[in-house]
Amino acid sequence: MRKGIYGLATLVQEHFELDPYGDSIFLLSGWSKYRYKCLYLAVMDSPCFINV
Repeated sequence: MRKGIYGLATLVQEHFELDPYGDSIFLLSGWSKYRYKCLYLAVMDSPCFINV
């Protein structure tokens, strides 16, 4: 998974037709399924990006 925070936000917005800036947490994975990225955008528009 090579996308950054804003690339993932765009993916959520365009592909899933969801609001990434709402009060939601998105858990995304690549093809291998053993690495995940958690996307949470706070109300003040400062992204919090966690690699697990």
